[in-house]
Amino acid sequence: WTTEALAALCMHLRAQVLAAGGSLLVTTSRRTPPEAIATLRKLHAGLPGLLWCDERDGPNPYAGLLGWADAIVASADSVNLLSEACATRVPVAAAFAGQAQGRVATYVRALQARGRLCDAGDVFATPPQLHPLRETQRIAALVRARLRV
Repeated sequence: WTTEALAALCMHLRAQVLAAGGSLLVTTSRRTPPEAIATLRKLHAGLPGLLWCDERDGPNPYAGLLGWADAIVASADSVNLLSEACATRVPVAAAFAGQAQGRVATYVRALQARGRLCDAGDVFATPPQLHPLRETQRIAALVRARLRV
């Protein structure tokens, strides 16, 4: 994705928050480019919520953000990130999903087929209490069966 695409997404989410109320809780990863962080800091200014970009912003609140969120918009560049978001009961949008490649693109399509992803423009309008994606028990049963345990 590009910094321009990120700015457009931020402006869209900002407008929704300002119109409907609420807040944005935003976190980045260690791989987030500096120009993207600058864009986030600029466009998050004045909004209620939290922006965490690195250790200078305090302890990483990521796990807490997943627990507090009413909706999640995650970039579609990490299977782990999308898995953690979809393990919640809230609507999840994969930002920039059309640009995902390889394993991530395959995973995004699987989540879309299961109805677990919505469009970033609709994430706040999607009803909560979706079925969380939690595969641990199913995978453990498969492993036990293959090991004959």
